[in-house]
Amino acid sequence: LADQQCADGSFEAFRSNTSTPCSPSDPENFSGPDTNSTAMAAIALYLAGRTAPARDAIVWLNDVQNDDWLGTLKLKCASGGGLAYQKGSKANGLASAQGLMGLAGALPVSAQNDLTADPTCRKRNTNANVGAFVATAIDDDGALTSDFGSGADYTSTGWALLGLTAFGTGSSAVPTALATLQDNVRS
Repeated sequence: LADQQCADGSFEAFRSNTSTPCSPSDPENFSGPDTNSTAMAAIALYLAGRTAPARDAIVWLNDVQNDDWLGTLKLKCASGGGLAYQKGSKANGLASAQGLMGLAGALPVSAQNDLTADPTCRKRNTNANVGAFVATAIDDDGALTSDFGSGADYTSTGWALLGLTAFGTGSSAVPTALATLQDNVRS
């Protein structure tokens, strides 16, 4: 996995030739580095004890989200503060939920008995901004919405639940997400 990492710390979904540089992000063709792949790789590397490449991935996630005026993967607080899948696309639940887990750098997640309030979006606070994006969506709709059609995305909601819990935040969103997931369990 570490061999798949781009020079800037990001990850593509898959690189067939690691001897060539990573291609630029292309949201129309779903190629190049993206927040989903980078967040998942950061978690896997961290759990495997590969802290240096995991840290590089986390630094990339933070770097692409800085300063609202740079047009990067993090959107302005006015548009929710979530993460876009790739540069140039809109924020989505899966990228934000998986990015939140990557930023937390925590799997497995321990139960939190005393969660603090839902995070609020603030300039230059990636963790709070992404947390606010997923918490607001969960509080508003009971779950994150699907980015690939209509309706709820229970996978993204589960990731968001883990991310908020890992940060010890989301006293409103966490029980809402948990109730939604419990109500929609399919046997």
